[in-house]
Amino acid sequence: MALHKAARDGNLSALQHAIKRGDDVNSVNEDGITPLILAALGGHTDSIRELLSSGAVVDLANKDGCTPLMAAAFGGHTDSIRELLSSGAVVDLAAKDGCTPLMAAAFGGHTDSIRELLSSGAVVDLAAKDGRTPLYVAAFGGHTDSIRELLSSGAVVDLAAKDGCTPLMAAAFGGHTDSIRELLSSGAVVDLAAKDGRTPLYVAAFGGHTDSIRELLSSGAVVDLAAKDGCTPLMAAAFGGHTDSIRELLSSGAVVDLAAKDGRTPLYVAAFGGHTDSIRELLSSGAVVDLAAKDGRTPLYVAAFGGHTDSIRELLSSGAVVDLADKVSI
Repeated sequence: MALHKAARDGNLSALQHAIKRGDDVNSVNEDGITPLILAALGGHTDSIRELLSSGAVVDLANKDGCTPLMAAAFGGHTDSIRELLSSGAVVDLAAKDGCTPLMAAAFGGHTDSIRELLSSGAVVDLAAKDGRTPLYVAAFGGHTDSIRELLSSGAVVDLAAKDGCTPLMAAAFGGHTDSIRELLSSGAVVDLAAKDGRTPLYVAAFGGHTDSIRELLSSGAVVDLAAKDGCTPLMAAAFGGHTDSIRELLSSGAVVDLAAKDGRTPLYVAAFGGHTDSIRELLSSGAVVDLAAKDGRTPLYVAAFGGHTDSIRELLSSGAVVDLADKVSI
C-alpha cells in the first residue's frame, strides 16, 4: 500500500500524493497497522502532521492496542510525541497488556520523551497488567538517567510487579550497577525479596554480576539471605560457575557449605554444572568435598553423572570418596 510505505519511509511528497488521490488515511495494512502508527514509529513528524490534518484518528490503535503515541514513545521520538499530544492523543492510553506510552519510553531509556510525557500528565507509576511500572522497565534496561527522571517525578522506588520483583531486582538481574546505586540512594530496600524469596543480591549472583554484588553488599545486603527453597546467593553464583562472584561473596562472609532445603550445597551445584574453577574456589575456602544432598548424591556423583571429567579430577584430588553411593537408583 503506497500510503503505508510513504508513512513508514517518511516520504512526505509521496504521502501527500497518496492522500490527494483518495487513499484512506485510517486504513490498515496486512499487519493491522495504520499509516499514522508507521509514521510515529519512524519519528516522521511532518508526515504525522500531514496525516492528522487529513483526518487520521490520533489514537487509532493496532490489534495489540498500540497507539501512535506509544509507537513514537517506543522510539524516543520526542518531537512526534509532542505533535500527537498537541493533537489530542490520550497520554496514558494503554495497550492490551497494560503498557502505557510512558512505559514504552522507559523501556528504551528515552529520557527526553519520558520528560515530555510526564509534563503532559502521564501517571508516573501507572503499571502494566503484570504490575511492572515505568521505573521497573527503566531499571531492567539499566537506563540510569531515565530512572533519575522518574524518581524525581515521584515514582515509588520499591513498587513491585505482581511477582514481587522490585525495580532494584530488575536492575540487579541485568547487572546495572549505576542503576542499582541510583535506586539505593533513593531509598530502595536492599533486601526486599520477590514472592519466591529471591533478593536483589541473589539475582545479581545468579547472573555473575560481581560489581553489582559488591554494590549491594556495601549497602547492607545480607550475604546468606536465602530464597524460599533455601538457595543462597552463593549457590546462585555457583550454579552459573561465576567464580569471581563466588569469591566476592565468600570474602564478605558467605557460609561455604550452607545448603538448600534439599541438601544441595554450593559445591554440589558447581559440580553439577561442571564448573571446575568454581569448584576449586569453594574447596580452597573449606567446602566439604563429600557433603551430600538429602538423596545421598555427592558433588562427585553429580559431576560424574554430567560427564564433567575435569571437575571429577578436581574433586578426587581433594579427597572425594570414589565409591560413595547415593540413596536412589537410576
